[in-house]
Amino acid sequence: MATSRPVLAGQALPEATVTLFVDGIAVGTSTGAAFSLVAPALTEGAHRWTATQANNGATSSRATEEAFTVGTVAPTSRTHAPSPGTVFRASPMTLSGTASDATSGVARAELSGQGSAWQVAQGTTAWRWNFSPPSEGTWRIAVRAVDLAGDVEGAGPSATFAIDAISPETTWTDTPPANTPSASASFAFTANESGVGFECSMDGTTFLPCTFPWGVYGLSGGAHVAEVRSRDAAGNVDSTPARHAWRVDTEAPAAHWTSTPPALISSPSATFGFGSPDPEALFKCSLDGAACLPCSSPRVLGALHVDPTPARVEWRVDTQAPTVTIQSLPALTASPTAEFGFTASEPATFACALDGGPAFTCSPPVRLGGLSHGPHALSVRGVDAAGNGGPAAPLLWTVDLQPPELTITTASPAFSASPTAMVSFTVNEPAESGCSLDGRPFAPCTSPSTWTGLLEGAHVAELRAGDAAGNTGPPTRVTWTQDTVLPTVTVITAPPPLSPSTRAAVAFQTSEPATHTCSLDGAPAAPCTNPPLMEGLAPGAHLLLASAVDLAGNAGLPAVVRWTADATAPAAPELLPVSSTVNMPPIERSAEPGTRVTVFVDGQPVGE
Repeated sequence: MATSRPVLAGQALPEATVTLFVDGIAVGTSTGAAFSLVAPALTEGAHRWTATQANNGATSSRATEEAFTVGTVAPTSRTHAPSPGTVFRASPMTLSGTASDATSGVARAELSGQGSAWQVAQGTTAWRWNFSPPSEGTWRIAVRAVDLAGDVEGAGPSATFAIDAISPETTWTDTPPANTPSASASFAFTANESGVGFECSMDGTTFLPCTFPWGVYGLSGGAHVAEVRSRDAAGNVDSTPARHAWRVDTEAPAAHWTSTPPALISSPSATFGFGSPDPEALFKCSLDGAACLPCSSPRVLGALHVDPTPARVEWRVDTQAPTVTIQSLPALTASPTAEFGFTASEPATFACALDGGPAFTCSPPVRLGGLSHGPHALSVRGVDAAGNGGPAAPLLWTVDLQPPELTITTASPAFSASPTAMVSFTVNEPAESGCSLDGRPFAPCTSPSTWTGLLEGAHVAELRAGDAAGNTGPPTRVTWTQDTVLPTVTVITAPPPLSPSTRAAVAFQTSEPATHTCSLDGAPAAPCTNPPLMEGLAPGAHLLLASAVDLAGNAGLPAVVRWTADATAPAAPELLPVSSTVNMPPIERSAEPGTRVTVFVDGQPVGE
């Protein structure tokens, strides 16, 4: 109860005087069939009270004791999950935490969402609560604890999180034209939510993380399709990615003659026919080195003149093939894009090939995008104006898109009495590991990692690994509670100091979840239930020691219960002859020590 002066009340004979006892000490009297008394100020913890009633000079035995607990110190609580600011895709969500009360114990934990009515969570010192928000948005959950004495926590902790079940929408803001001669393309895009990440796919390949502007390079001729989608902080993914289709045409149309005049004619006019395999090709014609002008087939030329000068032909012989040099690139990278520069020993055109694929016309710099995880090889070959093709220059590198995976192998138990904690782990590839304790910045660490001098309460360790390519894996969490406080055992009910029974039951409570051991009359301590039931006790004094060991292994001091079992009735008292003397002095005779003698006359009790 939440007061140190509780009201003690009961029923008695209307004309009786009731004497009330708390913890075996008389604290006052009351009268009336329905009596009550405000107890004096009591200390925190467990108490017992009883009463006797006196009427016509006779006093009853004490009533069966009633136990109660005084607790005026409010309990405390705290939340463990979810972490502040967490965004969830859907409800219901589960909140968890702990509550404690050093005096009477925790009765329940209560929670309220956005100021709604308080609801009782599952559990007491460790509680859980399932909450289904009726709508999206940011939600604040208040927590308070109530102890067994009825004390309610004041300003308790709170947890804030957000519900987001709506997928973002992605749109293009810049794309290549529907038809282009370029073997590269650049894209820009946006989403209708802030703080999202983007994933891109080229020609139906797997979606991979990307940023804008996003570029693709070394495209082959033909149709291509690019797609982009967004993923928000709650993990919702755009189910209708933005899609753009276009065509790359990197080959110039070839023209050929369909008809020409004889090599020697006498006419001042000539007719030429020509065509192209490309149905969309347009033609330009030039006569005798003049500027090229648009023309169509057939082309008729008139007023031709005879060339008075002989024809002259000059040429140069070149048998030396060009040599290509490629600029270096890191041998290991976490980027799915790459850019290469290269030079040749003489003016040349270039042909590039990626990973043994078909060659394509290229020029420095070459930009490649959408590269898959694994090794890659680029070869560049130069051809000079004479048609000499040089050897292919190779460049090898590896793209690593997979972050390392860190696995916990051993960790401190969920509850620990030691101020030191240790975590062992493995990583699936060569990597550098980082550790963070209770939200502190990550710092380099190795396995096993040890923390010393830990304070009482809950702790969280996060561990992550980063590989040589720059990929950092998600952190792995390890949680435990540091508990060095010894559990206490409080006796609630016990046999009276002098008991006529060979059976005894003792009920007790502990200050926190624990296992119990009991020792009776000096026997070795053994696990016991609460309450332990003892039967067949021998007459005489008995001693029970009840101890508790909490979840962290802390062993508290035992609670001590002493009593004497005496099931043998006392012998009848010695009687003297009845005297007629009115003023006869009191009769004194001996009886068994500790017994109460009742005097009977004609079978009726007349006094004690």
